[in-house]
Amino acid sequence: MIVYTYGVFDLLHYGHIRSLKQARALGDELVVGVFTDEVAESFKRKPILTLRERMIMLSELGYTVVIQDEFNPIKNATDCNADLIAKGE
Repeated sequence: MIVYTYGVFDLLHYGHIRSLKQARALGDELVVGVFTDEVAESFKRKPILTLRERMIMLSELGYTVVIQDEFNPIKNATDCNADLIAKGE
Protein backbone atom coordinates (compact mmCIF):
# COMPACT_ATOMS: atom_id res chain seq x y z
CA MET A 1 0.00 0.00 0.00
CA ILE A 2 1.32 3.45 -0.93
CA VAL A 3 0.70 6.26 1.55
CA TYR A 4 1.03 9.93 0.57
CA THR A 5 1.64 12.79 2.97
CA TYR A 6 2.67 16.37 2.41
CA GLY A 7 3.82 19.57 4.08
CA VAL A 8 6.39 22.34 4.17
CA PHE A 9 8.89 20.47 6.41
CA ASP A 10 10.91 23.61 7.09
CA LEU A 11 13.26 23.30 10.05
CA LEU A 12 12.52 19.63 10.56
CA HIS A 13 11.51 18.89 14.16
CA TYR A 14 10.10 16.17 16.43
CA GLY A 15 6.52 16.75 15.30
CA HIS A 16 7.52 16.25 11.67
CA ILE A 17 9.41 13.04 12.45
CA ARG A 18 6.53 11.66 14.52
CA SER A 19 3.98 12.45 11.82
CA LEU A 20 6.16 10.87 9.11
CA LYS A 21 6.68 7.71 11.15
CA GLN A 22 2.95 7.39 11.81
CA ALA A 23 2.15 7.88 8.12
CA ARG A 24 4.81 5.33 7.12
CA ALA A 25 3.31 2.77 9.50
CA LEU A 26 0.03 2.91 7.57
CA GLY A 27 1.42 1.21 4.45
CA ASP A 28 4.34 -0.32 2.61
CA GLU A 29 5.76 2.87 1.09
CA LEU A 30 5.54 6.53 2.05
CA VAL A 31 5.70 9.26 -0.56
CA VAL A 32 6.22 12.75 0.84
CA GLY A 33 5.11 15.85 -1.05
CA VAL A 34 7.05 19.00 -0.17
CA PHE A 35 5.32 22.33 -0.75
CA THR A 36 7.04 24.82 -3.00
CA ASP A 37 7.91 28.19 -1.48
CA GLU A 38 4.99 29.76 -3.35
CA VAL A 39 2.45 27.33 -1.94
CA ALA A 40 3.90 27.62 1.58
CA GLU A 41 3.73 31.43 1.40
CA SER A 42 0.08 31.26 0.37
CA PHE A 43 -0.92 29.93 3.81
CA LYS A 44 2.09 30.30 6.09
CA ARG A 45 5.34 32.13 5.35
CA LYS A 46 8.32 31.73 3.07
CA PRO A 47 10.34 28.73 4.27
CA ILE A 48 13.78 29.38 5.75
CA LEU A 49 15.30 26.36 3.99
CA THR A 50 15.17 26.06 0.22
CA LEU A 51 12.88 23.53 -1.43
CA ARG A 52 15.97 21.55 -2.47
CA GLU A 53 17.30 21.45 1.11
CA ARG A 54 13.95 20.35 2.49
CA MET A 55 13.65 17.61 -0.12
CA ILE A 56 17.20 16.37 0.50
CA MET A 57 16.57 16.13 4.28
CA LEU A 58 13.51 13.95 3.76
CA SER A 59 15.23 11.87 1.11
CA GLU A 60 18.16 11.27 3.48
CA LEU A 61 15.63 9.87 5.97
CA GLY A 62 14.70 7.26 3.36
CA TYR A 63 11.44 8.69 2.03
CA THR A 64 10.39 9.01 -1.59
CA VAL A 65 10.06 12.77 -2.07
CA VAL A 66 8.13 14.76 -4.69
CA ILE A 67 7.36 18.45 -5.21
CA GLN A 68 3.91 19.51 -4.02
CA ASP A 69 3.12 22.56 -6.17
CA GLU A 70 -0.58 22.79 -5.23
CA PHE A 71 -2.16 23.13 -1.81
CA ASN A 72 -4.59 20.28 -2.52
CA PRO A 73 -2.80 16.88 -2.42
CA ILE A 74 -5.19 14.95 -4.69
CA LYS A 75 -3.26 15.38 -7.97
CA ASN A 76 0.08 14.36 -6.47
CA ALA A 77 -1.44 11.44 -4.57
CA THR A 78 -3.10 10.24 -7.77
CA ASP A 79 0.12 10.66 -9.77
CA CYS A 80 1.94 8.56 -7.13
CA ASN A 81 -0.76 5.86 -7.23
CA ALA A 82 -1.33 6.41 -3.51
CA ASP A 83 -3.91 4.26 -1.78
CA LEU A 84 -4.15 6.60 1.20
CA ILE A 85 -3.48 10.24 2.06
CA ALA A 86 -2.22 10.78 5.62
CA LYS A 87 -2.05 14.21 7.24
CA GLY A 88 -1.42 14.88 10.91
CA GLU A 89 -2.22 12.50 13.71
